[in-house]
Amino acid sequence: LLPFVPCILTKLGGEGVLLTMLLRRDDARLSRKNAAAAPYILARSGSTDSEVGGAYVRHFPVPQDTLLDADEIASVNGAGDTLLGAVLVGLARGEGVEEVVDFGQRAAAETLKQRGGVGDGVSKLRDWK
Repeated sequence: LLPFVPCILTKLGGEGVLLTMLLRRDDARLSRKNAAAAPYILARSGSTDSEVGGAYVRHFPVPQDTLLDADEIASVNGAGDTLLGAVLVGLARGEGVEEVVDFGQRAAAETLKQRGGVGDGVSKLRDWK
């Protein structure tokens, strides 16, 4: 799917979220000097015929302060929708996807604690940093 959807977030339940994306050839994360991004570069393109410079795969575990015990989970309905909505809010505010995944997971945890749809606590979340 990556050629058609260049950024994919895969929910892994209690294991977190997996971010998979294609990077443009000029993306700073592809620089060999970028030590922070290096562990997440799965492949680099040697082709000059494409704008694609490489593949980036990063696992985001559930933030420690968001971990829930099984008895705290009231319903899983809407958790994925909440995650996506929170990520989109961050993207709309100009943040990068890597900066807002944990915020999305915190919002999803609020929904998990409540029966039905989106949890009431989601509206209290203001900052993803």
